[in-house]
Amino acid sequence: MKTTDRAWSYSSLTLYEKCPHAYKLRYIDKCKEPPNEAMERGNKIHTEVENFLTHQGDLSEETQKLKAYYNGMRHLQPVIEEPWGFDINWQPTDWADAWCRMKLDAYVPGKFFQICDHKTGKYYPVKAIDQGQLYAIGASIKFPESDKFEVTFAYVNSGELKVTTYTRPKIEKFKQRFTERAMKLNIDRKFEAKPHLYNCKYCSMLENCEFGVTE
Repeated sequence: MKTTDRAWSYSSLTLYEKCPHAYKLRYIDKCKEPPNEAMERGNKIHTEVENFLTHQGDLSEETQKLKAYYNGMRHLQPVIEEPWGFDINWQPTDWADAWCRMKLDAYVPGKFFQICDHKTGKYYPVKAIDQGQLYAIGASIKFPESDKFEVTFAYVNSGELKVTTYTRPKIEKFKQRFTERAMKLNIDRKFEAKPHLYNCKYCSMLENCEFGVTE
């Protein structure tokens, strides 16, 4: 793999920006993330909602707060977990050859394009807006006939829906910003650690990191 060919997703890019060394451990050295309750719960709920949206199951008590919303989505027959790949020029390509990769939890195509992402954690406005903008970029490229793109983050714990709608002129600006961010990852050869008590405490690579701080 050439340096400029490093594939990235939203999660890998933001991990790199938080700590390049943690990114190296996770995505280059292929260190495994230790299992944890939050991850297991998140996977369980994502599978449950996916089954509900595809008429293969019902919602549990944990997701009842969003039942009305998910009922509406189910009637629209959303596409579930479709992998999208883009090359360095933001042209669609195969997942295996992609520079940027994203996989939306659910979407409904059309002139008014709807995207849904399930969240089992807390609402962090900056992170949600950032991730939503990347999803809007992908949808605008894959579906050139769509005019507006609505991104909904569905927070299972609180039952909140955080909705933002984007138009194409705005999305073009987002594309340049993400390109600049991803290119920093592509050209990095040092992957210097950024030890910080808060970041290290919650870092999934802590057990494999010689630079981690815990006090």
